[in-house]
Amino acid sequence: MSGSKRKLILSVVAVGVALFVGLGWAYNHFLLQGPFVGETRHDFGRVRMDKATPIELHHIFHLTNRKSRSIDIRAIKPDCGCVTIGSAPKAVEPGQSFDLPVTLHFNMTSNHSQRTVLIHMDLGEVGFQTLRLRATSDFLPRLLPMNPGAIIEPDRPSRLPFILETYGKPTTPSAPRIELPDGLGAEFKGWTLNFESHDERLPHQWQGEFTLRKVGPTVVDNSTITITIEPAQPLPVPVFNAPPPAMAP
Repeated sequence: MSGSKRKLILSVVAVGVALFVGLGWAYNHFLLQGPFVGETRHDFGRVRMDKATPIELHHIFHLTNRKSRSIDIRAIKPDCGCVTIGSAPKAVEPGQSFDLPVTLHFNMTSNHSQRTVLIHMDLGEVGFQTLRLRATSDFLPRLLPMNPGAIIEPDRPSRLPFILETYGKPTTPSAPRIELPDGLGAEFKGWTLNFESHDERLPHQWQGEFTLRKVGPTVVDNSTITITIEPAQPLPVPVFNAPPPAMAP
């Protein structure tokens, strides 16, 4: 193949690529973007939250009318009651910008939440535009009691079992810390994986246990032991002395 033919072929290919890219840009810009330009998607990312406590995620969409005419906004409708919309203008002039506040009410059932907000406008068949929200829950570990309290025996060790719920890979947790009232000592015995979850919406359950011993003359009834492992909320455990053995008749 001569050099001139090779140059001609390369020129035709280059023109074809440029035309394809230009058409793709035009399709995206004029047909997909909708009447309003700006940020139309927002990803909150991984959101750390306590499983039992819903949270609110806030975002403001900044939008601009790219049309050459005024646009009347007839309605703004989220696809779920878990999304609420702030105030928006009734009409937007050409080139005018406005802010649209939205709130995503996020809870444990929303593990992977993808929500949409549909804007209805007075533009006939093209009078609709969709805003998209996304968030992924990252649940915090949670400490749970297995017994209503710790019963301290006067002359033998006492058991204090508890549960730690975790998410993600079932990696053995680090040893927890414990705060003790006067007169008590404790030794951590380790973790046992009671339940391994294969559903990322459900937690793994680890059982931990402390052995408690009296190291002083008295332990005050209704005092408190506190177990801590970050970032879980501390677990308070009430302490009670075992009743003295009944006297033989």
